[in-house]
Amino acid sequence: MKQREDPDYDKLFKVRPFVDKIKQGFSIIEPEEYHSVDELIIPFKGHSSLKQYVKSKPHKWVIKVFAGAGSCGIVYNFEIYRGKGTVHNDTGLGISGDIVIRLVEGLPKYKNFKVFTDNWFTSYNLITALKNYGILAIGTVRPTRLKGCNLKADSELKKQGRGSHNYRTETERNIIALKWYDNKSVVLASSYKGVSPVEPVQRWSVGERKYIYVPGPDIIKEYNRSMGGVDLHDMLDRIPPP
Repeated sequence: MKQREDPDYDKLFKVRPFVDKIKQGFSIIEPEEYHSVDELIIPFKGHSSLKQYVKSKPHKWVIKVFAGAGSCGIVYNFEIYRGKGTVHNDTGLGISGDIVIRLVEGLPKYKNFKVFTDNWFTSYNLITALKNYGILAIGTVRPTRLKGCNLKADSELKKQGRGSHNYRTETERNIIALKWYDNKSVVLASSYKGVSPVEPVQRWSVGERKYIYVPGPDIIKEYNRSMGGVDLHDMLDRIPPP
């Protein structure tokens, strides 16, 4: 066992062989084309340095797990969050980017495999790094992580109505950033999907109290269809056996 001061100290050293054996079993499964990386929450009230208090969750005391799952809900890789030492591959992308790079290591490179992430993970640098790594990607992204990319203000898109959008393309690496206005605006970055075709998508209208159709760029449709693999796994995991 390494000392706590050692950079390779592992809080999971007692169960590490078991965890590694599970990962080895997951790696045998042939991966799907569409993957998502997201957070899994494990409710936990015991004594552990891994336990965290998350005010916004139904179960306040939890252990966080970052997982990579296919669109059908199968988990192919995971990392238990243990703070600074969660991953050791310092890619310069921050801990969120390092986690994504770690979880896609087992995917075939330059075979058109796609990864979807939310705005805690996504940045322009991550999308670029994945493309250089041979993996295509789409993710919702915080505007502050798109320095120099000036998209229309929310107020301007709101005047144009639901479904309006604005985008910019970085031509050197062919990375697109798009802001789409629905009930509120959302910004996405992509290394392979763009605006066209723009097709109607079904959305709920509070004022009309019914579902309506609004214009949806292709990148929105692709993200909504493929992002939920980890959430699907979490849902299936909580269904009681017959």
